[in-house]
Amino acid sequence: MKLTHRLPPEGINVHPTHPLTELLYLLGGVVAAVVLVYLALGWAADALVARISPRTEGKLVRLLLPAAGALAPDARAHRAPQQLVDRLLQQAPPLPYPIRVQVACDPGINALALPGGHIVLLRGLLDRVRSENELAMILAHELGHFQLRHHLRGLGRGLVWISLMAVVGLSADYGAALIEGTGRLMSMRYSQEQEEAADRFGAALLARVYGHVGGMGDFFARMARERPEAAVLGWFSTHPSTLQRLARLRALARQRGWREGPRRPWAPFASGCPAVAPQR
Repeated sequence: MKLTHRLPPEGINVHPTHPLTELLYLLGGVVAAVVLVYLALGWAADALVARISPRTEGKLVRLLLPAAGALAPDARAHRAPQQLVDRLLQQAPPLPYPIRVQVACDPGINALALPGGHIVLLRGLLDRVRSENELAMILAHELGHFQLRHHLRGLGRGLVWISLMAVVGLSADYGAALIEGTGRLMSMRYSQEQEEAADRFGAALLARVYGHVGGMGDFFARMARERPEAAVLGWFSTHPSTLQRLARLRALARQRGWREGPRRPWAPFASGCPAVAPQR
């Protein structure tokens, strides 16, 4: 038998799949794995927080309340919002604990629903409230978080997020950055869904208490004028964009047949907080 030497075919050492295609497959697999892990751990966290007792919540708030900042020293600052939330509670489904409202000397524009029935209103938010109806909507929104157990689910998802970051933080490479970005986006979208659900609950409660939804979107409309934001930013935030929230609330009002009504004035109160320069 005669041996015939042949040249190997051209490109024998070149993989038939383009390297960029392989990279895309790899990245897609990593993203899919992160999504599945996040959803699985998130489901487990939701199942666990549903079993947390009101007594345990009371212990948790001792750790979280100091992070809200110094509370207003004047008792009147807490009394007026407390009276308003007590009126809302008369028309809301019962909760396993009383709701306590406190005002923090913080110039930020935010409100917090903490375990154990604690609502913290930042002074910066109250400085921008123009009617009782606006504040009632904000408080009803926070009550929605309690009714839907968002305040505990948020803690559970936060633990999932910290766990993922502890894993990917072991190596500072592009893969870790991809995993971190995917996990962050998943967490933000979950938070936005909670905010939208609390908005719906708050609007329905407002309609029951006042017989109309006048003032429901006034605060959001004012914030949209004072702080314009790009629509795309809503995808990278824990809250829906202000314009999105306003549009959804108005659509909900049309769907439910809720009417507009008069706004009640909100009298200013003494907070006793140190004076701060007005925010622009």
